[in-house]
Amino acid sequence: MGRRLTGPSARTRDAQPLPISTQHNSSATNDRNNLSQHDELIHFVGGSWNVIFQEYQSGCQGSNGRFHIQFYEEGNSETLKGFKPFDLEAWWGKQTIQRYQQRS
Repeated sequence: MGRRLTGPSARTRDAQPLPISTQHNSSATNDRNNLSQHDELIHFVGGSWNVIFQEYQSGCQGSNGRFHIQFYEEGNSETLKGFKPFDLEAWWGKQTIQRYQQRS
């Protein structure tokens, strides 16, 4: 079921140089960096999934032929008492607007 995103072919693909742009501007460099970060994230998630999937396949199989999956949920923790969720996206947006207003 799982398609392996890591391995020799992935390393070979990553080792190939990116196309060279004749334009010398920062956006081309940023695009290359973003692509590299994107590839890195894809390989990390894919590799992590492959490890989990292999553990799942080698796990205990029940009498009904199905795998036994355990889910652990911690109860109310004293350290998190009074915790309020934080909307990072809204906070980041406010910070960005504030920076633009300060520059004006």
